[in-house]
Amino acid sequence: MSYPKTPSKSASHKTPHKTPRRPNAAREEVQVFGRLRPLRSSENGPCVRVVGKTDMVLVAPEGSSQYGRKAQQHQHSFQRAFGAGSSQKEVFEEIGLPLVQDLLNTKNGLLFAYGITGSGKTHTMTGEPQDPGILPRCLDVIFNSIQHLQAKKYTFMSNGKNSFEINTEAQAERERRRLYPGRNRRRHEETSVADTVRIPDSIVFDDVDPDSVYGVVVSFVEIFNDYVFDLLEDAKPDKDMRDKGPQSKRMREDTGRHQMYVSDVTEVPVTSTEEAYEQLVKGQKKRRVAHTQLNHESSRSHSIFNIRLIRAPLDEAGKSVLLNADYLRVSQLSLVDLAGSERAVRTQNVGERLREAGNINQSLMVLRTCLECLRDNQNKPPEQQKIVPYRDSKITQLFKNFFEGDGKVRMIICCSSSNSDFDEMLHVMKFAEVTQEVTVARSQAVKFDIPGLAAGRRQINNALEAMADGRAPSSDSLPFSVEVAPAPDSPYTGFATFIDTFEGQTTQFEAGCQYVVRGMDAFKSALIQAMGAMTSNDALARANENLERINQDLVYKVDDRDQKLNHLIQIVKSNSAEEEKRRVRHEQRHEQAMHDAEEERRRARKEEEHRLALLENTVPQTSMPEPMATGMSPMATAMSPRSPQVAGIDSPDKENAFGHGGSGAAPLYTRKRRSDEKWLEHKPEGTLQTDTVLQPKLKKSKTVTIPKKSDMTSKNYGRYMLHHQEEDSIGEVKEQLFKGAMMKTRGGGMSVQFTDVETLQQRRPEQLRSECSPVKPLEPTAPALEADVDVPERCATAFEGRPGMMTPSVAHRVTSGR
Repeated sequence: MSYPKTPSKSASHKTPHKTPRRPNAAREEVQVFGRLRPLRSSENGPCVRVVGKTDMVLVAPEGSSQYGRKAQQHQHSFQRAFGAGSSQKEVFEEIGLPLVQDLLNTKNGLLFAYGITGSGKTHTMTGEPQDPGILPRCLDVIFNSIQHLQAKKYTFMSNGKNSFEINTEAQAERERRRLYPGRNRRRHEETSVADTVRIPDSIVFDDVDPDSVYGVVVSFVEIFNDYVFDLLEDAKPDKDMRDKGPQSKRMREDTGRHQMYVSDVTEVPVTSTEEAYEQLVKGQKKRRVAHTQLNHESSRSHSIFNIRLIRAPLDEAGKSVLLNADYLRVSQLSLVDLAGSERAVRTQNVGERLREAGNINQSLMVLRTCLECLRDNQNKPPEQQKIVPYRDSKITQLFKNFFEGDGKVRMIICCSSSNSDFDEMLHVMKFAEVTQEVTVARSQAVKFDIPGLAAGRRQINNALEAMADGRAPSSDSLPFSVEVAPAPDSPYTGFATFIDTFEGQTTQFEAGCQYVVRGMDAFKSALIQAMGAMTSNDALARANENLERINQDLVYKVDDRDQKLNHLIQIVKSNSAEEEKRRVRHEQRHEQAMHDAEEERRRARKEEEHRLALLENTVPQTSMPEPMATGMSPMATAMSPRSPQVAGIDSPDKENAFGHGGSGAAPLYTRKRRSDEKWLEHKPEGTLQTDTVLQPKLKKSKTVTIPKKSDMTSKNYGRYMLHHQEEDSIGEVKEQLFKGAMMKTRGGGMSVQFTDVETLQQRRPEQLRSECSPVKPLEPTAPALEADVDVPERCATAFEGRPGMMTPSVAHRVTSGR
């Protein structure tokens, strides 16, 4: 295997030197490690190599986006860089072992495995039975360290709200019998790993508190398409006895420590590495994986394996657990195997695989955005800090407490050295740089400062039980040491002296043991009495403190609710005032509109009366004709001949109905309007000009063929008139004038309220007669304006209608004498 040529130093790109931060005892950096996956036989490369113990160098291969540019070599630094030949044990001791030690000291820990797909993340976290990864080795060290200090199974029970309760021995026994009725129960074949050949880790921590008992529970969840699923939950059949499939879980925040957790998740108590490993194998079989172009078993979800260690102190006798949940301490180690980032161009995913890849990349992008916000907020005052978008993804929302100082955060970057992965590895390295610049609050170990509980009470109790059984206690179980003089070098020299010395020391030792037993009994009695008094006082003090705290919380809640109530009252009052104002304005507008309408009607009536008065004063009154036929329009109808002269009517030697000679045609009177009234006259294109009687003449008007929006909404026009022409049954032109008032609407627009319709219609006489016969009254049953009616009679009568009336209001007749 040959490495590509290293470019010259002028063409290399190195991570810029950062100004070292001042050491801050209250905060610590997120430690990032790098591990290089060995190159496969089918891959070309390598494009990544390890330099020293902390650096990795990326060299742009031919065909990559960086090839041929000035900067073809990129160097990045880590807390520790592991080469392709590094072992799983070496990686665990450097990364996972400190997290296990913190877990035993009641500190939380979080470890991410990040990288592109196929870079070895799952192998690093889980490994193989013969070569286990970080997760199984963590379980080995935990159970190696608390092997003789474990509580019985189901002593600690989860309440489903991110906390635990303590069961008595009788309650724990009943729970064990309920779940495992058979003593020699048979494990399920699908989850059994008893026959698996696994090489355990032998590391043991000796600094575990011997005066405490421990319990371990594990849970296994995955985040798939931004939904949380429980991998340890057994399938529950529905009402038809069919498997309902995996159901998504919700995330909640507990009320005590304000930590995020998965609600109703399955937490399994385990007492050995084998039991925990069974749950790991069970969950891995349910985890979603799929075949892609880059990986035969590509993870399609983020998997999270949680190890929770429950620690509780022993009672004053050093024999059983102290039944007080206030002294429980729960620490958590979360091992996260992130799904690999993918590019659709390389994986060639379509359909469901493409949507899964999009959700994976989106969640990883949110993780990077949160880390960038945390980095930017570190050097800013609180009022200038940005809001970290934890809620944009389930993976960041679940672990936001770790980034806010709830535990130690570490990340291992898994790198691929294949030339085809070079462009993706550049983005991974940039993400690693951002992560290393983030600092989180340093977590502190929780100490057990319980008054009345002496150190070493477990050892004393073990020694007392051994002596009660007639056995000599071991030297390790006693808080004091007994020295015995060594035997002489020669078995023959001073043998009697040695025997005497041995018997004397044995007698002294027995006396000392009896003295210790009596002293321990007296001390135990006095201690029990003192502890009883102190316990009662402490209980009262604790109860008082709890009541004060509850009272204070209630006061705060009442004040908060009072403030909210006052705020709501103010909102209701302001809304009521605004509603009253709106109602008054609406009534005022309604009254004004009614007043304007009444004024408009009054003005129209006056105008009509004035026009009728002028007509009455100008035209002599004649006998009113009979009412119009039922088939005639109730609107005003004006009839005149198309020719200005009619035979027999305009004869100069005849007297007409007006009492003088000359023309007998009725004069054309134009109706007058108010001087301040402006009309918008709508004449569609193609309208014919007619000369009918009483043709309206508008002085202040604007004639349009198609009204525009500006014309309709203009304040300059208050009246509207529409011309409509059509052909009647005998081929004559019939024109209708639709008139109305333009009024504003509540929505800010304009509307037209039509108040009048006039019909202008003219008839062509079939023949002219020299003399006009006298006008006969119209019969109600006679058809209106038919061809059999006398032509001069039709030309000598005009009617004008008024709105709302079924009979003509004004009749004009012109007759000629014979």
